[in-house]
Amino acid sequence: MSAEGLPIWGEGSPQAPAGSSEELLRQLRERTKELECLHSLSRLIADSSLDLDRLFQHTCELIPASWQNPHQTSASIQFDGKIFQSGNFDVTATCLQAPLWVRGVLRGRVEVCVIVAADEPGAQAAFLPEERSLLQTIVTSLERAVLQVESERDLQYRQELARQIMLLSARFMAASPARLDGTIEDALSRIGELCRADRSYIFFFDDAMTTMDNTHEWCAAGISPERENLQSVPCSLFPAWISTLARRENILIPEVATLGPDWQAEREILEPQGVLSLAVVPLWGNHGLMGFLGFDSVRSLRQWQEDEVSLLRVLADLIASALDRSRSETFLRQVRSTTASNIITAIAHHWRQPLTALSLALQDMIDTQDYGEMDARYLRQGVGEALGKIEEMSEVIDRFDHFLRPRYDAGAFSPNTSIHELLKLVGSQFSAERIELEYDAERPQALVRGYEYEFTQALLAILSNAREAIERYRARKPSAPVRILIESTTDAAFMCIRITNTGEPLAAHAMEQMFMPYISNHHMIPGRGLGLYFARIAIEENMGGTISVENTIGGVRVNISLPLCPEDGTT
Repeated sequence: MSAEGLPIWGEGSPQAPAGSSEELLRQLRERTKELECLHSLSRLIADSSLDLDRLFQHTCELIPASWQNPHQTSASIQFDGKIFQSGNFDVTATCLQAPLWVRGVLRGRVEVCVIVAADEPGAQAAFLPEERSLLQTIVTSLERAVLQVESERDLQYRQELARQIMLLSARFMAASPARLDGTIEDALSRIGELCRADRSYIFFFDDAMTTMDNTHEWCAAGISPERENLQSVPCSLFPAWISTLARRENILIPEVATLGPDWQAEREILEPQGVLSLAVVPLWGNHGLMGFLGFDSVRSLRQWQEDEVSLLRVLADLIASALDRSRSETFLRQVRSTTASNIITAIAHHWRQPLTALSLALQDMIDTQDYGEMDARYLRQGVGEALGKIEEMSEVIDRFDHFLRPRYDAGAFSPNTSIHELLKLVGSQFSAERIELEYDAERPQALVRGYEYEFTQALLAILSNAREAIERYRARKPSAPVRILIESTTDAAFMCIRITNTGEPLAAHAMEQMFMPYISNHHMIPGRGLGLYFARIAIEENMGGTISVENTIGGVRVNISLPLCPEDGTT
């Protein structure tokens, strides 16, 4: 009792009569505590230097003071496996809980416990309706805070991922074939760490896509490497995997353990390696699927987002482009003496596709900055440098392409004259190798329209392949007669040129691949893999003719058909 003989309402006191001034004052005090809690929480959330762990801990300390019985109230927050508690936390039977949801995923809960004996009159009403509402407001504020912090963190992560890939693009463009492996290893390390992956790697398929090899790998600290165990792996073990990549699709597996029956074979191989989640993007080169780039999560599940996977596709394109360029440069050195200009033209053709993709990716980064999501000065400077590199590559390509054609513009010329001049150059070499070289032409002055220099190079490639095929044939049959016969005939509209060499017949699959790039038929017509490809480009794409191969009795024949010019040679 107070000095005036009136009851004192407060902690441990019976409730004041409804509508009394004391009850109104009590309710006002409770609402004041609730407002103070929410105000303090809003200030915590507004503090940009506060991380989530400290936010949750401070929130646990705020909650008890805002409840009707602070000394009997304690709070706990569980989030992503971590537990935060007020200093007096004690689990009791009388508690109030609310779940924490972020982006539709249950991430934890907030729990408020009150020490109230079960037989006390207020046990059933330990929590006021306003306190239940307050708890939900606190949870909603925490959910928004988590979303804000994680969104900002995700934005920073994607900005850094984009920046690293932009920097790597310059390195890949400048990497020589000898340094390409080191550049790839560095890229796997940088991006693997940034993406918080446990393992990043590259696999390449063999030419027939029957096996694949783990050629490059990076592992986080404490993660065992798998590279040595993954050599000459049969592609047949991964049916769904291979078919998905062949459709140019990504492979995103958030939880390996939940893979369905169609992916059972992949699951049985991934689980023993401890892989929980993974992201894999295909490596597509100028001539098809060459392999894939992958990122494994071993220690925890990982959900990959679409925008970060898109950046990984840019990285895969950079790697594939660099490998294509390296391969082209290697072939360029091998056959520089005879087909240098044609190879340069092929490299120019091969480089344009990745340049377009890279330009679009870098331009997209500028657009992102323009929407206020990146630092303008830094990003524009980096993108400007990368675009400058692209421009330099384009200029080099244009110069090489210009070098090929200015002195050999399209016009009317006599193929028979070109053949005659070429044979004067190479005839002595063939004779020295005891290869009989015959030439039989009709209408020597018949004219066709095209690039005479390219036509001569195409013939040179065909003759070189025929000579090498004869050498192999003669190694097996030393006494057999060998020769190359060149014939040309004309009708009203076309000139037909046939080049027949002695040798073994070609298998069906060898004939199908004869004019494909980087395919060498070593068992019949060995070569570098580019000569006949360039011959097809010169004859079919640049001169409107046709070129084909067929088996004959005792040899192989290449058939060329070119449209004739009018009799006077005009076009």
